[in-house]
Amino acid sequence: MRATFGIKNDSQILDAVTQHGLDITPEEVALAMKDGMTPTLDPIRICWFDLKSPWNEEVGLLFAKEMRKTYPEYNEEDIQNQFFNRLTSMHKKLNNLIPKPGGPSTAEIRAVSLKSARQRSRMNKIFNGRNNTATILADSAQNPMYSLVAEMVSELGIDGMSSDESDTDDSPNSFDVSYMPWRSFDVNQLLIWLDKSKNRKNIYGNEVSGARPVKRNRPDDATSSRRPAKFGLPRNFYNDHWYNQLTPSEQRQLSVLPAIVLPKLS
Repeated sequence: MRATFGIKNDSQILDAVTQHGLDITPEEVALAMKDGMTPTLDPIRICWFDLKSPWNEEVGLLFAKEMRKTYPEYNEEDIQNQFFNRLTSMHKKLNNLIPKPGGPSTAEIRAVSLKSARQRSRMNKIFNGRNNTATILADSAQNPMYSLVAEMVSELGIDGMSSDESDTDDSPNSFDVSYMPWRSFDVNQLLIWLDKSKNRKNIYGNEVSGARPVKRNRPDDATSSRRPAKFGLPRNFYNDHWYNQLTPSEQRQLSVLPAIVLPKLS
């Protein structure tokens, strides 16, 4: 759907709307319908003031018909529902990018949005790399420790990864790691061990596949992540000091699960 708007990510939606006229006001919709004009997909124009307007319904129908030419296995109703789900997501992003009186400028908002998108992309890459390494080690070695580590990484998921804070001045492939105060010492140590295990030889003498990771610096004064802790993890995934500082209500909301066995590093 981004291709229809000529964007690569949702953060570019404001530019697409303001610079390329991909919007239409309710007044323009009324005039267009009075004159017998109908929506098109090229260019696509959305009534952002009323997502459920008849105009947008027509756009959604056009989009569904066009998509079915490539994906005939999907029905029009499902495609239209997906269209409006994405439209709602883009509308939210658009509202977030529009500057408010006395608030940050559009450029400042966009910079924050792009930084967040880059961090999320790196978190996804970190998770996939660790999950891949843990799975390969678990499959190739007769050591239950590897299976436990693979289970731990799977439980943490993308939201359990620490985001790389920024590029360092020394190397574009080097990042300072932000510190996640909620994660336990044992989990952190196992993740560091797993990162060091990339590209080592397995018990058969073969190199573990995968590209070498970028350098991830862990400075003593690492920035503390402001992202909330992931809910629903085993109790021993959470730092004891951090957990004990939560209120009873916050602890209940965390939906902690019983602790699982984590391997001990020698």
